Amino acid sequence: MKAGGRMELREAFVGRKNRFRLLEKGLGLAGFAPGARLLEAGCATGEGPARLLELGYTRLTAVDIDAAAIEKAALRAPGCAFFCADARELPFADGAFDGIISEAAFSVIDGKERAAAQYARVLAPGGRLLLNDF
Repeated sequence: MKAGGRMELREAFVGRKNRFRLLEKGLGLAGFAPGARLLEAGCATGEGPARLLELGYTRLTAVDIDAAAIEKAALRAPGCAFFCADARELPFADGAFDGIISEAAFSVIDGKERAAAQYARVLAPGGRLLLNDF
């Protein structure tokens, strides 16, 4: 991809030192228990879902708009349900998740208002959004 493209941002985010430190701290601050129904929005090639599975989160679903990334993610984290989907049109029922995690994905979405409305729609009452972005 061209300089400044999505692939370059992904590589910068995935390759940073102590990548999961903020995720793990955020999980605790958000109060996500291992039995929580979690959605990772913008999972890329599955590093985040793999780490969440390692931490004991077993009710995990993840989406990314890039079908090739989803294929890689499914191999990396086979305990997670993966979907190729646009964050602006999530294919899930209202209130389907106790929490949503989005790491370095929200900043590259065109139409953030639609994505935010979808996040709100699929969150159960009292659900929380953990957003870690540039």
